Amino acid sequence: LVGLDGVRRMDKSLGNYIGISESPFDMMKKFMQVPDAVMRMYFELLTDIPLSEIDALLVGHPKTAKTTLARAVIGQYHSAAEAETAANRWQHEVGEGGLPTDIPVVMLSRTKLTDGKLGAAKLLVETGLTPSTSDARRAIAQGGAYLGEGKTRIEAHDQAVLVETGLLLFVGKKKFCRVELRD
Repeated sequence: LVGLDGVRRMDKSLGNYIGISESPFDMMKKFMQVPDAVMRMYFELLTDIPLSEIDALLVGHPKTAKTTLARAVIGQYHSAAEAETAANRWQHEVGEGGLPTDIPVVMLSRTKLTDGKLGAAKLLVETGLTPSTSDARRAIAQGGAYLGEGKTRIEAHDQAVLVETGLLLFVGKKKFCRVELRD
């Protein structure tokens, strides 16, 4: 079976695999990355879906075929309900650009704030979204740092951000957190 790159064999050491012990959502994300050119092979080797049904799926939209494939395989190793939940979550978070359901909470001390505010770059470092101030400045300069559910872009590294409990922060598409203030 070829891996997620569509060329080399599926192998954990190559990083192009779908692990059967992974969470249903992680499996779903990986199945949605399978190249269209190898979909038939995945269907034939990983499912017991009849060939006529596979042909009909592959003629349609690739997203529909990949979702069907993912549900079938995830259902074998987890459950049909978990596969459905993973598909719905993927559609919400990736397909529609919605907020993730498992946003990590970061505790931030009120003593770090001045009049309830903190500089944007310092806030990104304090929450662990960036490892250093220079990385925070770079993310902000490149337009990849956002505040709140509306994803308002942070415009300047020294921008004073009003920090309240429940504030959402994003750096890129994959790093995010919800701030909780403590005394």
